[in-house]
Amino acid sequence: MLDISLFTFDDLGTFSASLTDTKQVDIWILDFTLLKEEEMKALLSTEEVARAAAFYFERDRRRYACCRGFLRKILSIYIGKKAEEIEFLYGEYGKPFLLGQPVEFNLSHSGNFLAFAITIGGKIGVDIELLREMSDIESIVKHYFAPQECQKFLSFSLEERMVAFFNCWTRKEAFIKATGKGLSEPLDAFTVSLESDDARLIWVKDREDELKDWEMVSIRFDQYVVAVARKFGQL
Repeated sequence: MLDISLFTFDDLGTFSASLTDTKQVDIWILDFTLLKEEEMKALLSTEEVARAAAFYFERDRRRYACCRGFLRKILSIYIGKKAEEIEFLYGEYGKPFLLGQPVEFNLSHSGNFLAFAITIGGKIGVDIELLREMSDIESIVKHYFAPQECQKFLSFSLEERMVAFFNCWTRKEAFIKATGKGLSEPLDAFTVSLESDDARLIWVKDREDELKDWEMVSIRFDQYVVAVARKFGQL
């Protein structure tokens, strides 16, 4: 079972990193509007500054700058390096990583909130979503979910379906982000649970032998649901 520690913006001033076991996962969740944009931008690389400037909407520019700046700020605590000196490398499908470091991380955002998951010695993915009513949930389920997930979704009452949907969606997103393949990993080629109290990977096409290496966890934070997928060993 994963050893989860949850941190928020208020913990930043007194936080000291203490990841010593591969079962440990630190999850940071915070409202990006609490961050000082100029302070976060000062930590970014030239490439990141350019990427931030490329966003059309000011809100998106600010969120990107704050997300990347805060990522650098907290990673600097874990690896003992100045935030502005951290260099990211990118996998085949664009997932960032640190060369020569045991620290693995992933990030996500929804609404005003950012989520970061940090661990050592294995692959990790995180997804955060604002719980909200959506008129096209059933069509999304039919189009993207595996048949077993569709069947399970329809077994929930109408009142329960919104939460069941976001439980499933965040777990699937966390999984494909952990593998590093993103949306190149077909969403109907694996199944996850939909219950709030039972987060797990159930089946992966042609890779059933990997199931024992995966763990998942879901967290409710205010009006958000956060899912983490963790794989031990190498992919």
